[in-house]
Amino acid sequence: MTELVLWVDDLERASVFYEALLQLEAKVDSAGYRQLVSAAHTLHLHEIPAEYRSADVSGEYPVREDAVMKPVFAVASIADALRRTTGHARLGKAFGHDDKLMQDVIDPEGNLIQLLE
Repeated sequence: MTELVLWVDDLERASVFYEALLQLEAKVDSAGYRQLVSAAHTLHLHEIPAEYRSADVSGEYPVREDAVMKPVFAVASIADALRRTTGHARLGKAFGHDDKLMQDVIDPEGNLIQLLE
């Protein structure tokens, strides 16, 4: 099970993306916070206060490739997960190791995550 806290500029956009990608459902939804859950994952989204947000949250964020962590989410099918985002996922590199397939994905705010099949 993956459990992750993620601070975001645009709570609604991030929520829609992760709900689709990982088949999560909103369990808690309050001002500035949303908890998304499935049997395999729990994602806590916190909205960054307005005074600390990026200047422009409407455009495409640069990829945060220099982040010190990259969350990994196990999914039954990488192709199906990406299809559910209806084109809103930017793709990084794809590779395999042993019998596993991995796909780097960039979320709407430039965070680099990895799907593991």
